[in-house]
Amino acid sequence: MPTSRTTTRRDGEATKQKLLEAACCVFSEKGFRDATVGEICRRAEANPALISYHFGDKASLYEAVWRHCVLQARQVYPVDGGVDPDAPVEVRFRAHIDTFVRCMADAGELSHLHRLNLLESASPNPFIGEVIQELRQPHTEHLCLLLKELLGPNATEQDIALCESTVIGQCRMARAGRGRRTPDLTTPLSPDETQALADHIVEFTLAGIRAMRQRIDQR
Repeated sequence: MPTSRTTTRRDGEATKQKLLEAACCVFSEKGFRDATVGEICRRAEANPALISYHFGDKASLYEAVWRHCVLQARQVYPVDGGVDPDAPVEVRFRAHIDTFVRCMADAGELSHLHRLNLLESASPNPFIGEVIQELRQPHTEHLCLLLKELLGPNATEQDIALCESTVIGQCRMARAGRGRRTPDLTTPLSPDETQALADHIVEFTLAGIRAMRQRIDQR
């Protein structure tokens, strides 16, 4: 039979998880500034003192929420798209973009992460900026390696960085699809719309990269 200590530990972990899940909801609905520890605890049905015990303070809980959401997204949507690392670079690029767009369009639990991104873009919290950059780093590095391979050996770091920001900009507008002039970043896309958007970004980007590579090689 489990000891009382083991039971207490399990109960503590369960409470911590409930607090984290409640915080994901509240922070993604209201943003860091307007979210309150009191509301998070009410939703988790937990004592406010347990926030301090498990996380430290509101800012540390917010960081934990970001880490939880990004890790969850990475488990469902790996940065390499699950393809063979020895596959042709255009195949690997397509898999990466397809995975990224499907992640951005995910209207399930990952919608917390998308709303957090939108709220941070609208009203940044300086203390979390470095954490977000750290969490995005594996994706950034993978994409830049793909772009470097696609652009060729003569591409500069600036060439790669400009292409990377262009690709990310297209993918982050995943919820704005359907050819709208005014973006709708909250209404989820259907699977068919998501796939059509991913295919468009891949074809559009690869055509641009081929043109850029010609100019780069002529410099």
